[in-house]
Amino acid sequence: MTTEEVLYVAGSGSGSYIYYIFLLTYSTDNPEGFPKYKEFKDICAVKSMYSRR
Repeated sequence: MTTEEVLYVAGSGSGSYIYYIFLLTYSTDNPEGFPKYKEFKDICAVKSMYSRR
């Protein structure tokens, strides 16, 4: 992760989780659709993405 990224974990209440990586870079000129994020089904997918970097 870079200093502009944050990991957010959302629980469904049934014991399953969804993981999000949000890009926090912001300016008044950001295009529609900010903040940008990626969604992951489990923590292994998050780890895999960062091990490939």
